[in-house]
Amino acid sequence: MMTHCLNIFFRLAVVLTGLAFLISPLTLQAQTEKIHPYTQQIYSQWQAKLDAAEEISKPGGDPDKALPVLEATDEWFNEKKQTLEKHPDYKVGLNRQLILRIKQTRITAVASLVFAEAAVKQQKTDLLDGKTGAYAQLEKADKLVNSLVQIIGPDQQPVKDLQEYVGKVRGKVQEKAGLIKTGGISMATAAGTKLHPYTKQTFEKWVANLTEDSAILVGNKSVEDKIRELENGRNWFQSSHQELKKHPSFDQGMAKMNTLMLGLAELKGKRAVEFAEKGLKEMNPNMFSESSGVYQQIKDAEKLVVDFGKGGDTIKTSTAINNARASVERLSEEYSKKSAATFRLPAEAYKGSDKTALGQQIQGKWKENYPADQILGLRFLKSDWERNKEWNYNNGTWYHYDNSVLLVYVVIKKSAELATVYPAYVNKNNDSGAITIGAQTKGNTYSHQDMLLKNVSF
Repeated sequence: MMTHCLNIFFRLAVVLTGLAFLISPLTLQAQTEKIHPYTQQIYSQWQAKLDAAEEISKPGGDPDKALPVLEATDEWFNEKKQTLEKHPDYKVGLNRQLILRIKQTRITAVASLVFAEAAVKQQKTDLLDGKTGAYAQLEKADKLVNSLVQIIGPDQQPVKDLQEYVGKVRGKVQEKAGLIKTGGISMATAAGTKLHPYTKQTFEKWVANLTEDSAILVGNKSVEDKIRELENGRNWFQSSHQELKKHPSFDQGMAKMNTLMLGLAELKGKRAVEFAEKGLKEMNPNMFSESSGVYQQIKDAEKLVVDFGKGGDTIKTSTAINNARASVERLSEEYSKKSAATFRLPAEAYKGSDKTALGQQIQGKWKENYPADQILGLRFLKSDWERNKEWNYNNGTWYHYDNSVLLVYVVIKKSAELATVYPAYVNKNNDSGAITIGAQTKGNTYSHQDMLLKNVSF
């Protein structure tokens, strides 16, 4: 490709010789005028280098061979410019040097396109934004154009043509960059974008994670395994979020992340149903409390929709979560009916003389907290207090604890057919004798048990 482009672009050499009229040579001085031997030596070397550079960059030549020669000639010229300017024929050589610089600019621009095509073929962004990649070649071409502007000005037609050409190549390079994608996410940045290597590395890892997690979401693993692996991906994303936002393709990655997290929300709904089915099979009351894994999965799913629902199919996900909640409620109701039919209050165990007084304190505190409840009775489950006596050391001080507790069931009428049994706790400070009642147990932390009203007996 480089050879083909060189043949086309070098045909413009005849047009470019028009620069000779822009930089008119000095009137040749008399041959008798003395020129410093070193100046003449350097000038002669320059002419030889110009001859060699012109020869290797003729139409039909090899651009891969021509470019390093042109670059070396230009670099040598910049180093020796102050000496060359002392020669009376300097502007004659300068015209030749500028024509070669225009050729060098065009070949350098073409090289950027070659790198870009290789980047697309190999799907490697380093061939775009690496130290010697396409963008680096475009930057070199821009510098060469600017050097011409400094010498002959911005309004000369050869400079305008060169600027237009480099601009067209830049557009083609950017088109190629847009084709470097992983999982539909653009991995390449725009020319001129400066990214820290760590940002680029972090973003590439995220895209790899998204690709892997997408396969997991639709794969054959169990719901539990899928949730675990997708949650690992979410945790990594959250810890790397600020760095990922620095990448220009963050929004593209975020669109895929949102889809994955909505998929995770649906999986959590399925997991909640699995937990509820297990709870019903094992008749485990802990699986149906509001603080259980069943309802926690539902809550997690709903939060995922809030956090990652932008631009995604939230209707589908929300419907799936609502269906899961309905299934959980159905299973919970089935559990409650079976449990209520078989549950019986345990026998009264406590025989302490303070039982009546303690019962009155419990009912008073319960009514204070839940005035609408109809208390059917209390059941003391333990024959004696459970005592906890210990010393604890904290901040240089020893603290003594001596407390006892009684667990009591409070039975509340729920409906015409059911009653609900809640726990209450009587706490006694053995040092002071003070009694406190723990009766705020209708919240999410404490489990409760339904039973048939006809089976309630005191």
